[in-house]
Amino acid sequence: MVSLDRRILYLDELRSLAIICVIIGHVCTFFGKGSYGNWIVSTSLISVVRIGVPLFLMVSGALLLNRQQEMKVFFKKRARSVVVPFICWTVIFSIFGLVYFSNFAGYELSINYFVNVLFGFMGISSISWFIWFLLGIYLLIPILNSFIQDKGFDGAKYLLFIIFLFSILFSVGFFTDEIKNLFRPIYYFINGIAYYILGYFIQHYKFNISDKRLALIGFVLFIIGAICNFYSMYVLGYGSWQINKLDFFNIFVVIEASGIFLLFKYFNFKMINQKFKNVKETFLAKLIVSYSTCTFGIFFLHWVIINYIAYNPFFNQFKVGKAYIWIPLFSILIALISWAIIYILSKIPVLKICSGVK
Repeated sequence: MVSLDRRILYLDELRSLAIICVIIGHVCTFFGKGSYGNWIVSTSLISVVRIGVPLFLMVSGALLLNRQQEMKVFFKKRARSVVVPFICWTVIFSIFGLVYFSNFAGYELSINYFVNVLFGFMGISSISWFIWFLLGIYLLIPILNSFIQDKGFDGAKYLLFIIFLFSILFSVGFFTDEIKNLFRPIYYFINGIAYYILGYFIQHYKFNISDKRLALIGFVLFIIGAICNFYSMYVLGYGSWQINKLDFFNIFVVIEASGIFLLFKYFNFKMINQKFKNVKETFLAKLIVSYSTCTFGIFFLHWVIINYIAYNPFFNQFKVGKAYIWIPLFSILIALISWAIIYILSKIPVLKICSGVK
């Protein structure tokens, strides 16, 4: 098990929650179609788990922003922890695509095929968009760091004001598709930077409010965001039974993610009963940290498993109905199987590099 020394447990909890949210969201996409019942179950779940990617970004922001670190050291660490495992999984995606999809998709080994897999243009590697998105944000981190170090929390508040303003304008349709396409590089990265700053601010800012009230505020924000997400998705998809996911920069997603971050940071079971042990003192904490350290590898591996299930005729019988059973069941199985495989890989010296475990 991983040592708990010097770890911020609630950030490990949030990172673990984030990958579970991502898995559930992807499972919903494959098993939440075909009927109103399946659609309403998927829409309900996705309205809650849409915060998966934002939580990843917020945790990174909490850990990376406003740190005294040379650019060379920063990028060297990111290359070792992100780029190298990404290349390994690109090779795995390529092989899996050729072996599993060649019969009915016509995939053939070529430089063009590998490039398409690398940039996420193939279904088997479509989640790679997040890595390119992440790498783009990393390029901006030194600039953002300098600003935060110079202006402090006042600078962070200023940036958060702009971010929330843009998020509201975006959510009410102020930015048309034409405007988004015209300023796509700016629009593409501003939501990622927004969550980095949010995570940093919530982690380090000293609120003049009790922990209990902050936890309650977080819970209320989470509920409000989830309900509004559901209503928006319901209106967008009603009649067509399409799963219309809200953009990560939608104000309701921002509110929901901020709420759950506050809740996890400030909630303590001792608020309910003094007899409860601190989570960090239990065996559960070691499991959470272990799962958290495996999340990067799980992010890639779960997509391979989901694609295998989605295109295997045997599993078609599970797509017909009872999404309220199959979505939770498959999500749990995929989350556990992915964790087990990545954990084993992390213990094998030659293969540890693919696990993404530090």
